[in-house]
Amino acid sequence: MIAAVAQQVRIPIFVGGGITDPEKAYINCKAGADLIVVGNAIEKDISLIKEMSAAVHGAGVLSR
Repeated sequence: MIAAVAQQVRIPIFVGGGITDPEKAYINCKAGADLIVVGNAIEKDISLIKEMSAAVHGAGVLSR
């Protein structure tokens, strides 16, 4: 779904919901998400902030 939307629009795509680990963040970014919204996962495990950040940066989102 994210990839299909990314091909049709020229605006930033925000994706949230169900992103509970760095792998999911990475996959969503590679599919075309420009911004990942994470809430509950980080509330449960604050150490995920660094891991999620590394995953998003590894996907190259900030370099687009």
